[in-house]
Amino acid sequence: RGNSATGRTIFNAINAIVGVGALALPFGLRCSGWPGLVLVPLLGCVCMYTAYLLGRILEVSPLVRSYADIAMMVFGRTGN
Repeated sequence: RGNSATGRTIFNAINAIVGVGALALPFGLRCSGWPGLVLVPLLGCVCMYTAYLLGRILEVSPLVRSYADIAMMVFGRTGN
């Protein structure tokens, strides 16, 4: 059995994922050129807005547990 606590393990996993993204971003921008420089912040805003909408849905209906529940709530039977 290791000496690492669950919190420390989660922190290390997140740290590794963020580190890889931070190292890959300059290469990605170099390959994509100027369009990539515009798309990265734009897509970041889209992701932020999506997270905001998901948070609002969870506030309105705390019984929602999955994306299927969200689709059912938003689109009715068509979402199922």
